[in-house]
Amino acid sequence: MQYVRHALRDSSPDVQAAACGAVADLVMLDCVPELIEFLESRHIPLRQGAKRALDRFLPEGDESRDFSKERWLSLIHISE
Repeated sequence: MQYVRHALRDSSPDVQAAACGAVADLVMLDCVPELIEFLESRHIPLRQGAKRALDRFLPEGDESRDFSKERWLSLIHISE
C-alpha cells in the first residue's frame, strides 16, 4: 500500500492514473480525497482512472457522481 500512496504523489500523471486502479482494488478509502482532486486533472486518463476508482467505492445501487468534485466531496461528508 505504501507504494500505491507513493505512486499517487508521483510527478507523472500516467503513474498516478495507474495507481488509481490499485487504490480501488486494495480498498484504500483514505486515498479517496486524492482521487477526488484528480477529477479536475487536465490529463484525461488520470481523470478517468480516478472516476472509475471512486465509482467502485459507491454502495450498491448508488449512482455515479460523474466528474463533479462537489458531489464526491458531499459523499465524504455524509459517510463521516
